[in-house]
Amino acid sequence: MNGNGQVTLALRRAGVENRRVLTLTEPQVWTLIGVFGASIFGIQGIAISSFRREMQSVRNELKSEMSSMRNELLTRMEQIDRDVQFLMRKEFD
Repeated sequence: MNGNGQVTLALRRAGVENRRVLTLTEPQVWTLIGVFGASIFGIQGIAISSFRREMQSVRNELKSEMSSMRNELLTRMEQIDRDVQFLMRKEFD
């Protein structure tokens, strides 16, 4: 920071003499910090909401798969129950 409240930002490239220096005032620096911070929080918010949606879809998929497996198991148990009842009637008649 020089005497008049400006921040000197020197960008150097290898092999090139840097004759221009970009100067920023303190409010400009704070604005850049604020923009950077807001963008980081925004990206985190998008990532978290995307992750939550993905987990919700996985949960719904597993729930429907378990429901179909439950229905298939009940159908098979009913078939076994009918077969056992038929065999029991045949045995005792």
